[in-house]
Amino acid sequence: MDTRLRYIDRRVLHRKCGELADQVANHNVEAVLQSPPQKPSPFYELDYGLRPTHPKLMKLFHYTSVPLADTILSSSLKFGHMNLPSGLVRNVVWLTSDPSSEGHGLTTGQEKNLTESQIRHLEKVQGGPLRNHVMQDKTAIRLTYALPDDWTAIVQNFVDYCRVNEQDGELVAKMTGLSCYMDVNAADDKRLKRAFKTMKTKEKTWWISFAPIPSDLIVAVDVKTNKGYQPYAFDPHGRIGMANVGLFAPSEATLATLQPLLPGLHQFEIAKARMICTDPAQEPMVAIRGRGTERIFTIRDTRLVDGSDLKQHELEDWVRQHRDELLGCWQQAVESYHSFHPEV
Repeated sequence: MDTRLRYIDRRVLHRKCGELADQVANHNVEAVLQSPPQKPSPFYELDYGLRPTHPKLMKLFHYTSVPLADTILSSSLKFGHMNLPSGLVRNVVWLTSDPSSEGHGLTTGQEKNLTESQIRHLEKVQGGPLRNHVMQDKTAIRLTYALPDDWTAIVQNFVDYCRVNEQDGELVAKMTGLSCYMDVNAADDKRLKRAFKTMKTKEKTWWISFAPIPSDLIVAVDVKTNKGYQPYAFDPHGRIGMANVGLFAPSEATLATLQPLLPGLHQFEIAKARMICTDPAQEPMVAIRGRGTERIFTIRDTRLVDGSDLKQHELEDWVRQHRDELLGCWQQAVESYHSFHPEV
């Protein structure tokens, strides 16, 4: 059989995503993880409507930065890309079975001098010139997903995907793995040949999905520390990571008053208010994210400028009540903007 038939048409995937999220929500994840091993179910296609009564869970990780994790926790994992010989593939997300963030080509925020090839790649992904060369630390947060059996028809092993969709697919997969350790475009044939034979790479641990992965499939959120990955909390861990990229939030006590207005949709979603300045001349604004949605209010006159919410009036009152503190956060955001753009 053509191995392409193993992967279901993308239109089916997007149609089924909501069903999958509902299904896993009906299971006690911890109980399933601790239960005795079940006999593996055979591969089946979602369109036949077959469902296991007690699904096995597939444990995969996604590494990302603090600001991006905050977005994922309030929506879903989506909008990634793959750079392959056949072209740039968008709307694909990456996961790995590896509990370590090393060897996956992730930026650490310490990159100072980007190579020309790195700049060209980033501009290609962004669709225009870079405004600055500040990189986020995408090893900072580790999200752990528990995917039920249904998702084995959606997530694909990266090497298998390359075998099916790329000419010399195994070579492409290995080159991608090597690119996490070296600049394969700058290496001569002798160095590449030696690397192919001796360098251990991690492409076989990678998994991809062309469908967004709902945040309620997350079973752990951890932050990288000098003792390894530990449970994450925003105030001791996330606040600094946000500020490093120009995002500022009010105090922990102030954020606590926002939670009753926007209770989380799952255990890891916490409502946030954030300020970021993209133009010092613009009117001060606050973005309030919670229950899977973001709304933007002007701070001085509490006017809703983007988004909608049934609790708009309650949120306007919240902005009005904490206006002075939010304006202070906005001033920090403006100062941060000038540190990223000293020429302005």
